[in-house]
Amino acid sequence: MIERLLLFFISLITVASNSYGGEPVAGYPQRVVSINLCTDELAILLSKPGQLVSVTTLVKDPQLSRYWQLAKRYRSHKVSLEQIISLKPNLVLASQYTPKAIRQRLIRLGYRLYILREAKTISQVKKNIVALGVQLGNKDKADRLVTKIERQLNEFDSVSRVEKNKLLDILIYLPGGTSRSDKGLLNQLVEKAGMQNLAIKKGYRGWHPVSIEQLLRWNPDFLMVIQTESSARSVAKELLTHPAIQYYQKQNRLIAIPTQWISCGNPSMVKTLNRLTRFRERFLLERR
Repeated sequence: MIERLLLFFISLITVASNSYGGEPVAGYPQRVVSINLCTDELAILLSKPGQLVSVTTLVKDPQLSRYWQLAKRYRSHKVSLEQIISLKPNLVLASQYTPKAIRQRLIRLGYRLYILREAKTISQVKKNIVALGVQLGNKDKADRLVTKIERQLNEFDSVSRVEKNKLLDILIYLPGGTSRSDKGLLNQLVEKAGMQNLAIKKGYRGWHPVSIEQLLRWNPDFLMVIQTESSARSVAKELLTHPAIQYYQKQNRLIAIPTQWISCGNPSMVKTLNRLTRFRERFLLERR
């Protein structure tokens, strides 16, 4: 019973620390260990010299992270409880997707755990950056990064104010013939680029299949595909080599977005927005 009450009390402290702009650790944590790809990336951008002790092996994979080269300077681990404890952290950075068993065990053992919120909006990306900067005792650096991102995003404001009847249609098409039509971060970037998610316009929500025949009937202005560098072949990836998909590429209507740009909410969202906008501008220019 006592152990349960102690676990509950520690959990309250952890939840409170997750709030945007929460109080920083006294001074600042000297030994920080990140156990999630998204916290890896932000910690690499925001940590003080020598503060970040270890990151996951995922952030060193060029197929998954834009910051894999910066990650080379850090020791890595495979998110095992034994490895994490051996690093003697006084702050562990995790996400809601970190295995629950590991999170609970770390809390039970008395480690300070900060859980980064999922970045489903542009606003939440900025809040996460500031919140993590606070936890690392480096809020000034986080504020500067957010200011830079806001300045870059403001350059696209005139595009995002396009009248609704002038929005271009885009279909987010994934390996396996599925489309993504949620109201998340990627969809916000699409709208800010003067486009609209065709699947949402058609009344779909979430993840759903879209056959080649359906794609041809809809005939969106653009097709967005998620680009990976993996050389491994699969039935799902083979679909993206279909002649109908290649037609979009020949027409300069296929927009490839690297996985690294959208796997986590971070400054890479500006690169995604820039690519979408450039395709839109070229498309409109060619239609004149």
